[in-house]
Amino acid sequence: MSIYKRLWIGLAALMLTVFFVTFILFGMAASSSSEDQLAIETDKNANTLALLLSQTILDPVDLELTLSTTVNLSEFEYVRISDAGGNTVFERSNPIPPYNSPKWFRTLFSVENPASSSLVQQGWQTWSLELKSFDGATYDQLWRVAINNVVAMLSAFIVAGIIGNLALKRLLRSLTDVVNQARAIGERRFYSIDVPATLEFAEVAESMNELSSRVKGMLEREASKLIKQREHTDIEPVTGLLNRETFVSRLTAKLDTEGEESAGSIALIRIQNLAEMNRNFGRRVIDELLKSIGEAVSGLQSEEYYGQYCSIGRLNGSDVCAFATNETNGKNLADLLQRLTQTILREHGLTEASDVPAACIDYEAGDATGELLSALDGALAMSEQQSGNPIVIGMRNNQSSSTIKDQARYWSDQLESILDPGRLELALFPVANELGGLIHNEGMARLRSGETLHSAGEFMPWVFRLGKGKEFDQAVIAAALDVIAQTSARTHINLSSESLGYQPLADWLTGELEKRGADGSLLGVEVPESAVLANPEGFTSLVKNLRPLGIEVGIEHVGFQVSVINQLADLGASYLKIDGMFSVDVEANLGNRAALRTFINVSQSLGIECIAEGVATEKDITELFELGVDGVCGRAVRLTEA
Repeated sequence: MSIYKRLWIGLAALMLTVFFVTFILFGMAASSSSEDQLAIETDKNANTLALLLSQTILDPVDLELTLSTTVNLSEFEYVRISDAGGNTVFERSNPIPPYNSPKWFRTLFSVENPASSSLVQQGWQTWSLELKSFDGATYDQLWRVAINNVVAMLSAFIVAGIIGNLALKRLLRSLTDVVNQARAIGERRFYSIDVPATLEFAEVAESMNELSSRVKGMLEREASKLIKQREHTDIEPVTGLLNRETFVSRLTAKLDTEGEESAGSIALIRIQNLAEMNRNFGRRVIDELLKSIGEAVSGLQSEEYYGQYCSIGRLNGSDVCAFATNETNGKNLADLLQRLTQTILREHGLTEASDVPAACIDYEAGDATGELLSALDGALAMSEQQSGNPIVIGMRNNQSSSTIKDQARYWSDQLESILDPGRLELALFPVANELGGLIHNEGMARLRSGETLHSAGEFMPWVFRLGKGKEFDQAVIAAALDVIAQTSARTHINLSSESLGYQPLADWLTGELEKRGADGSLLGVEVPESAVLANPEGFTSLVKNLRPLGIEVGIEHVGFQVSVINQLADLGASYLKIDGMFSVDVEANLGNRAALRTFINVSQSLGIECIAEGVATEKDITELFELGVDGVCGRAVRLTEA
């Protein structure tokens, strides 16, 4: 029962108690007072009438006429005049009129109404006058007063209830904040609230705020540790860009994915005559130049350009490379990289060195990293040989001869009927715990076109580019629910960035679960780290919409951006999937081990699962579980439990 109902019930009980007590006391006092007033009034009427008759000579015939013209006999129950011998000389009685007050009221508060008598004297003759008034008017007056008291009490009850309700609502507003904060902590979202003025609530709020602050402090410390570790293992110290090994690992990881980030563009530029400039201007000057170039090209990772979808690295002394998963035209990326570098060279007075060769190439899932970089090197060499160093587009070995427009038209046609039965299938890949038991199946989308079954890496980038993510997500969820109906196994699917914060999807999913009678706890969705960081509010909204349905919401491909650690306290994710680039050669790669240990510590502190992606060897599986991950997935994972 809500506290508001308790307030009204308590207030009603109090008011009823007060009412009944005051009603009884008032009724008893009022009836006694009315009884006295009625007796006085009756005596007064009897004496007045006796005095009048004593001053007038009357015979029995004229007595009634005189009385009728002198007083209103209908106001009395009876009037009786008797002679000295007790014989009735005159008597007039009236029927008792109906009462306006209920019988129980007259019984509860009875009013004694005795007759009043007086003497009438004319000379030596004496008569006895007896008169009794009606008591109905007295009871009616008492009843009206009682009704007025009831109305007043009821009005007071309503006014007191409204005032109490408003006061309680104001008081509980701070309690609502505390309850919401507690609920958020239960959902692994940590934030602080203003401490309420109410002492009891303040103590709870302070404790919760302290817990949230500790969690956030822990996350900040872990993020700081990871940043320092990355500065030693991942960052090239002069430019502040990724070193070659880390950049190549990230690119390889993207090529191994099947989501919307599995395709994009790569650009490569070269700072010419760097060794000669080192000799002419000195290492310190050139290091400052390279630092300025690193800071300038890092701007491509701002929201103004590519945001979280871009990675930039220094491959060797003079080469800077960048890839962006949300760029479909490599020349755009290469042009930005080239112009930013040229601007810095000119600002440092190196106009003669401002011709910067540039090359680009588009990639898609399944491409080999080595082949892409070799094709880029060849294209860059061609740019160096041409006057003005134009941007040269590299060609992949398996690149389609179709134009971008032709490919867009083809995939648009294919995706148009994505919701049709049989078009979309799921390939299931197990996520296993340390004992080899199933945590959940990861369902990767496959698009059937005639006899051909396209992998997600082929069409997911086009889903993203053509803005069909919402329709596609519905189709994938429907396919996952079909799998769950057949296998009764927990199945998780990848959700596109377009569905973050999209309320109609949650409404549709609610209806779909009800229609199928499906268990929402067997369904899970995952969103890439880059999409989460690009739209954290949308992810939080998604969690709030799906959690009541029992659906887990996780973050996949975690590790590209350290800032995700600081935001985990507010996101409410159910689990983290650490990107496969950290799962390679875990025993020997100390940088990957340190990063994994950080994410494991963070996950354990938040009470969520930490799963390693892209595990390729049995040895890595053993190492990962020794580090403390909760689960693994990848081509080396096999289930050992039935």
